[in-house]
Amino acid sequence: HPTHDHKSVFVLSIQKLIHPAKQTACFTSIIMARMEGNIERSKALKRKNKKLFPACLVLLGVSVYVYIGFRMRQIHKKEKYKLITFVEKPKLPHGHSDIKNLPEHIFHSCPSSLSSKKKLSQSAAKKAVNGAYLQKKQEGIRPGFVYVMDAIMDTAKQQNQSVVMVQLGGMDGRDGDPLYKMAVKGKKSLEHWYPIVFEPVPHNFRKLKSTYESHSQERQLKCYALFNQLISYSHDESGGAFSQCSFCHFNHTSDDPKCQNWPDWKKQELGSIECERQWLQKCYVKDSLVCSTVGAAIKVLSILPSDVSVLQIDVEGYEAVVLTNYLNITSPSDYSPVIHFENKILIGRNQYEPVQSLLKSKGYELYESRTDTLALLVTP
Repeated sequence: HPTHDHKSVFVLSIQKLIHPAKQTACFTSIIMARMEGNIERSKALKRKNKKLFPACLVLLGVSVYVYIGFRMRQIHKKEKYKLITFVEKPKLPHGHSDIKNLPEHIFHSCPSSLSSKKKLSQSAAKKAVNGAYLQKKQEGIRPGFVYVMDAIMDTAKQQNQSVVMVQLGGMDGRDGDPLYKMAVKGKKSLEHWYPIVFEPVPHNFRKLKSTYESHSQERQLKCYALFNQLISYSHDESGGAFSQCSFCHFNHTSDDPKCQNWPDWKKQELGSIECERQWLQKCYVKDSLVCSTVGAAIKVLSILPSDVSVLQIDVEGYEAVVLTNYLNITSPSDYSPVIHFENKILIGRNQYEPVQSLLKSKGYELYESRTDTLALLVTP
């Protein structure tokens, strides 16, 4: 029976054919006597059940036959299911891009037929943000990141366009990633999402790549770009858009017991462009990594600041530098309607208030949670 496991089938087949009392005498007693080495008792039990013993052996063979047949049917069903799954959800090519001569630190996956798909305009995104903002304001509830994201994604779906989201500090795409928790988890389709993710730590970047390949298979994510680089506003751009910067991150190859005992979040999250900081001296390694401004990086994908609907920032205390330069360099008409960033380190360094004042002066409404801030560019 399909609801029974193999053990149930084995037991039921014997119980149907042999009375429980006879079954105990025939199998249990004789076999136990044999196992205990009590040959005389085993022979005595055989003589006592002389007529029943051959039948027991035959029925045992039948039970084994039933069991094997049941297991083979299970295996056949599994293989059949795998085949059906493969046919219904064929694997999509990863890393395919119609953009030629991309630098090696960029992983871009977007079929040619979709690369020219129209991006959701900032005006449409702002309209969606304002609608969400006013709806929650009337209800007396502050708008959350999830609610705002859903409003933007619904608008993109209605217009059959892609929402461009830039994320600085992607981690592995799951753990500690607010975009995964608030924009990806639970979603069946990400067809209208175009994430551009920056992650400098090589160990995290390898996991990030695997995560997004999984999204393309399981959640219909069509286009995405991953940058294994730093964001910097102090490097020399005279040689081109990309330069080299020093970057310190956890040394995953270290055998030092003190380093190995560090919690996982510390190993994955902590890194800095400021390698002279004292806490980086013991368990961290200094690398040279590609760096650029946000605008210069996304330009190689033919993405402009005016295409970006959401900007997510989690760069371990570098948020003040990134936000200040982004708002000062970018034209006000091209500001992202939604900015979400981590604030806990800024508060600890007394850098949060200047960032608050700057965002408000640019027209953003701020909503704070325990460790993050949501900035919405709303129309009065």
